[in-house]
Amino acid sequence: MYKLDRISRSILDFATMMELFQEYDVEFVSSTEKFDTSTPMGRAMLNICIVFAQLERETIQKRVTDAYYSRCLKGFT
Repeated sequence: MYKLDRISRSILDFATMMELFQEYDVEFVSSTEKFDTSTPMGRAMLNICIVFAQLERETIQKRVTDAYYSRCLKGFT
């Protein structure tokens, strides 16, 4: 995979996917980021990054919603 936030920007979805990976002995590899998922620290860093990916997704959603609302107030549709 190219980058972590390309596979998921949801903490819950990512956790579910990682459980499936473990169940089927699939290794998670990012071509642009270095995560050693065989260690507790590597898995923790992976989870921290997915938290920020979800934050970014929610921030973008809020910005877009606010922009639409602002345009509606100005009479644009």
